[in-house]
Amino acid sequence: MARIPRTPGEAPAREFEPAPLPVSPRRRRDPRKVPHSPPAQGGVGHDPPTGPERDPELQGH
Repeated sequence: MARIPRTPGEAPAREFEPAPLPVSPRRRRDPRKVPHSPPAQGGVGHDPPTGPERDPELQGH
């Protein structure tokens, strides 16, 4: 089953090591686009609900 001829100095079972997956730009931006906390109100979710900068228009949402 050993397709790769191993030398005495090489690490054993090298073919079984998981290959490092290339990080695509889409995967990198995934954590931001998760529906857990989408900044839909223009960053209102980041500010505390008791912030004085909160507009009365956004409160109706």
